[in-house]
Amino acid sequence: MAHQPNLKAIVLDRIAAKVIPGAGLLVVCCVLGILVFLAYVAIPLFLPARASVAVVRGDKAACLAMDFVEGTAEPWWVTGEGVWRLENGSPVKVEIPGYAKARPVAAANAGISRTTGIVFDDGRFALVRVEKRVDGAVAALALDEQTFSAVRPDSICAARDGEGHGKLARLAGGIVTVCGPAGLGDAVETPLEISDAIAITLSNDAKTLAVARNSGEVEIWNVEDLTETRRTQTLPAASSRITALAFLLGDETLVTADDRGAVLGWMRVRHVTLTNSGSTEAQVLGDRVPAGKSVVVRDQDHSKHVTKDGPVRVTPGGLLFLKARTFPALHAAATSVAASPRNKCFAAGDASGGVAVYHGTTEQRNIAIEPPVPLPAKRVAFGGTGSELGAWHDGLRTWTIQNPYPDVTARALFAPLWYESYPEPELVWQSSSGTQESEPKYSLWPLIFGTLKGTLYALLFSIPVAFAAAIYVSRFAPASLRSWVKPAIELMAGIPSVVVGMVAALWLAPLAERALCGIFVGGTLFPFVFAGIVALGGRLTEKPGARPVPGLELAGALVTLLATVALATALSGPVERGLFHGDFRQWLFEKLHIHYDLRNGFMVGVALGFAVIPVVFTIAEDALANVPASMTTASLALGATRWQTVRHVILPAAASGLFAASVLGLGRAAGETMIVVMAAGNTPILDPAPWNGMRTMSAAMAIEIPEAPVGGSLYRVLFLTGLLLFGFTAALNTVAEIVGTRLRRKYGRN
Repeated sequence: MAHQPNLKAIVLDRIAAKVIPGAGLLVVCCVLGILVFLAYVAIPLFLPARASVAVVRGDKAACLAMDFVEGTAEPWWVTGEGVWRLENGSPVKVEIPGYAKARPVAAANAGISRTTGIVFDDGRFALVRVEKRVDGAVAALALDEQTFSAVRPDSICAARDGEGHGKLARLAGGIVTVCGPAGLGDAVETPLEISDAIAITLSNDAKTLAVARNSGEVEIWNVEDLTETRRTQTLPAASSRITALAFLLGDETLVTADDRGAVLGWMRVRHVTLTNSGSTEAQVLGDRVPAGKSVVVRDQDHSKHVTKDGPVRVTPGGLLFLKARTFPALHAAATSVAASPRNKCFAAGDASGGVAVYHGTTEQRNIAIEPPVPLPAKRVAFGGTGSELGAWHDGLRTWTIQNPYPDVTARALFAPLWYESYPEPELVWQSSSGTQESEPKYSLWPLIFGTLKGTLYALLFSIPVAFAAAIYVSRFAPASLRSWVKPAIELMAGIPSVVVGMVAALWLAPLAERALCGIFVGGTLFPFVFAGIVALGGRLTEKPGARPVPGLELAGALVTLLATVALATALSGPVERGLFHGDFRQWLFEKLHIHYDLRNGFMVGVALGFAVIPVVFTIAEDALANVPASMTTASLALGATRWQTVRHVILPAAASGLFAASVLGLGRAAGETMIVVMAAGNTPILDPAPWNGMRTMSAAMAIEIPEAPVGGSLYRVLFLTGLLLFGFTAALNTVAEIVGTRLRRKYGRN
């Protein structure tokens, strides 16, 4: 009888032949889709900023100051004839209530207060804001009015203090006079002891005045109280004259630009005074202090490196400006500098008409606008949103700038930057802060380091335990023990990671803190107890006629563990009282400067290692069990012991599987989130010590992505972090496959 084809089997085979490859292709497409999406979100961080012309209006009048109408992109400016704005492309005068007959003689933007200080020909000074009212009409408002001597200054600078009062510094004939309210009294005028000033600027809080002198020096004055003004610092003289300067948002950085186009950033840095009362020269952190002298240096925790009874004494030296940043130069002499009210950006104009936008933290020139006309950019100003930029050449010109991520560059992500209030360049992750003036810090190295640190400690805990368990279960354990030990370990993989993290953070971490001395004693005693148990077990099995006892190895391990715990518990109290003055943790801090964090790398290693053990054990045990029995029996027949067989035959034959288990465990540990969120302390620091915490890449994404503004710098940096983590795990899998293939070829396994 002829064979009849099974139509059902044929149909199923054909369906399987289509579905299975299609499903595999779908998985590959999904993985590539995730990769493409991560890259799509992250790539805009590195796209160049752009500027597009918005308004061009010719005007031969001399512009005293310019700004933008509050809440809009409409510019307004001040000339000797009054205040003007554009309406339907034509200039329209804006009346200031109470100043209809007064004429401006000088004006300057008052920092980030969105007001402009104007001095009128009758001696009055006012902070003026031009804003759009609810009904859509544009009106000018004088927020603060004061009266001073009717002096026609060469230039002025203005600021609004915390109480809403205006403060004015005017420059006339090289002499600087500071004007404003003094305490609860009337406005006063205080001349400074300067006769050759050429440029001035006030800080946004109206407390600090910077004066550029014709000699090239820049003097810093404290003008918070106009009855007690004092010079606090003189910046070193430059080889050229400073022609423009401004304080950035937050007043921690002073930008100076000179007549050669050089642009520098001077930052407030905390200093200390080192006083040497000894008879010989002393040196602290590389700073030399002559005998009997005092020197002022940057504060780099010098107090931690001097002894209490030594000849060197450390006293606070206050905040002093220090040259910290060098920006790309302008094409010609600087004519004006204006700070952004939203971030650390600033704009600088030069004598050739060019305008450049810089970021004060990254030292990058984000936008360079070529000179529209060969005339100096005498005035520059940012709009209230930071996305409008204006300049005055032969008239008004404004641009709409697209610079959404000025604080993110390759250097900011992967190289040390000198941040405000820091003594030196550092790698810092601090994505959020309490004030708008603070600098976002997006260095990824603390996250990468934290990921590697947590992974390393997890593998140091999990791989020895998992490999030892796999070797024992596959080659030494009796069948009855193997039948329940292997499933029990594999079931550990089903425990939710959030449960493991919660147990580690709320139970294990406080327990380890209380038993810190006991852990130290137990770790010291364990090798000796283990050696004693092994020696005792060897004597018992070496007796004539003795037969191997199944499970004896496991019993020995349990006895070793219990004996170590018992001895550590009994001895920890006496040891702590006798050697460590009754407090082991305090002794570590005082003697070794070790601060033990409650949630640290050790906790992460234990908790994360517990989660990794099932993955490593399962693959390692399968690799060891699949070594051909012929190789094992041949080794035993030649007289090798079981341990010799494992070491010289089984482990080399299963090397590819063991390596794959290690790499998969590495990937599992690197991508874990909940355990490190709960047990790591989430401190993004570069410290390999196990008693300190860390923050991993996955933890940063889990914690910060819910609050990151969609499309903002932090949002895209977190997606970039995910892309890097994705690439890291993909590279691990690739290396595992390559090495595993070579090991299989080496030991003849296909």
